[in-house]
Amino acid sequence: MAIKLVNHNRFKQAKSCAFYLPNDGEISPMSLVALALKRGKACYLPALATDGRMRFRRYLPPQRLEPNRYGIPEPGPTSPSITPTKLDIVFMPVVAFDEKGSRLGMGGGYYDRTFAFKHQRPGVKPLLIGLAHDCQQITRLTSDKWDIGMDFIATDRRIVRVI
Repeated sequence: MAIKLVNHNRFKQAKSCAFYLPNDGEISPMSLVALALKRGKACYLPALATDGRMRFRRYLPPQRLEPNRYGIPEPGPTSPSITPTKLDIVFMPVVAFDEKGSRLGMGGGYYDRTFAFKHQRPGVKPLLIGLAHDCQQITRLTSDKWDIGMDFIATDRRIVRVI
């Protein structure tokens, strides 16, 4: 999966990418992070804010990370942050997905709130790519009006464009 993604034109052109640290069986993007850093891309990780949104803070290994309220490591408040609209690509964890790009996450709604602006301006960056195991695909997910869909889904077997 990582080789196909890093050879995709959108990844090659991207200057800033957001990733996540895998938790609770999520597919790991860490090989993508290593390749992005090697290619000189600015890498960011989500950090939870008190307003229910995520901030994206710069990640430069071997940087020390701090556990958030869920115990997931994230860059501390002194790490530089970037506005979500300035990111080129965001790799998102997936619990389940369907062929239309609907995504089921862990239920906190953080990605939906953070990227809600994409409802008013479809096609605006960042490109949202869900990372999942192929077996996480289901026939159909019921979406609510606030759910943000993905542009691509990359599984351990394939890459699916959904827009």
